[in-house]
Amino acid sequence: MIPPNLPELLRRRLRPPDDCPRPPEAERPAAVLLALYEEKDAWQLLLIRRTETVAEHKGQVAFPGGAVDATDRTRAETALREAGEKIGLHPDDVTVLGCLPPYSTVTGWHITPVVGAIPHPYSFRVNPRETESVFAVPLAWLADPENYTEKPYSNPRDESERPVVFFRLYAGHVIWGASAHMTLALLTAADLR
Repeated sequence: MIPPNLPELLRRRLRPPDDCPRPPEAERPAAVLLALYEEKDAWQLLLIRRTETVAEHKGQVAFPGGAVDATDRTRAETALREAGEKIGLHPDDVTVLGCLPPYSTVTGWHITPVVGAIPHPYSFRVNPRETESVFAVPLAWLADPENYTEKPYSNPRDESERPVVFFRLYAGHVIWGASAHMTLALLTAADLR
């Protein structure tokens, strides 16, 4: 069951947004926004599908985010700026709750997941060069262990194998890899797994 005070619970359990770890030297720093909103008493997690024309991770399901700019003072600033660029989410409309532990990808990114609550409904302005679509998945569905599994994944860069989480198909989308890992970290922080 989803706690009714989910934002307050997460704020107590997450790292403060200005205290997120810096990446190792060899990794590129990035941040993403795990935006939550409540619709009809059910919490939803916002995701995007990337276009086939972006440089990396073409067509994948992801959280709005991207690389840290030199002008970004915190990882929360990066996540909010990037969410604005990708889906037109205004930073003032996000209540930042904190950061989850960073995640290092096989493609060399050190991603800080920033968690925030947003109003609903919201009029997104999708950047068609980078974002194909915006959609949400209920937290209750994501928290059901029947809806995800771990599978071996072969890294195309060095042929090494590592376990990767895959969620079942939801509304035509598959959440997997880094996005699935960060989703499970959010569920753990919210006591939902």
